[in-house]
Amino acid sequence: PPSREYPLHRVLRCSECGHWLSAMPRSLGGGKSSRNYGCRKGLGDGRCGHVFVTAGAVEARVAEVLLPVADSSGLRDLIDEQEGDVRERAAELVVANAQDEKKLTELDDMFGDGTLPKDAYLRQANRLRERVRQRAAELQTLRGTSALSRLGGDVTGSWESMSADDKRLVAQALLMAVDVTPASRRGSNLFDPKRLRFVWRWDALLKIADDVE
Repeated sequence: PPSREYPLHRVLRCSECGHWLSAMPRSLGGGKSSRNYGCRKGLGDGRCGHVFVTAGAVEARVAEVLLPVADSSGLRDLIDEQEGDVRERAAELVVANAQDEKKLTELDDMFGDGTLPKDAYLRQANRLRERVRQRAAELQTLRGTSALSRLGGDVTGSWESMSADDKRLVAQALLMAVDVTPASRRGSNLFDPKRLRFVWRWDALLKIADDVE
């Protein structure tokens, strides 16, 4: 899947419409292609299609800002303070998802034996699946925090050998998103780091980022 080659999938966000940027490779001919992220219009969900950015350049800039924060002593102190809360929250999420998964199975049985009308089944099942999805996303963030703790201040040394999925976990542990604005000149492929706005997951991370910069 493209997301395996795009570590900032579900990290980069369109500043215009608020949707996540998609993997948008471009063919260069001769079997070659370039990696890009973009707001893919036409999916029927309100994407604007106004933002496009070269993958290598934006990934390098995000790593440049992210890695000093990930390896800072201030972050390690912050994680140590929250470690107990992280474990407790993860347990709550797992239990809640197990309960909703059980309810989904019961709904399936009720729909299957005809005791639950289709419209009621779809309404309840969709609500439960959305709750499960949101908790799963939060668990991914907590996994990233755990990964940062395990790396113990050497994320920079491990970064190049990490898979795209692991890089994404680290980014999502520290960031709510990186908002990307449209290029100042339409059709221009020049990367400008000023197009990026980092939305840190905790207020304390903004201070750490300012300190290490």
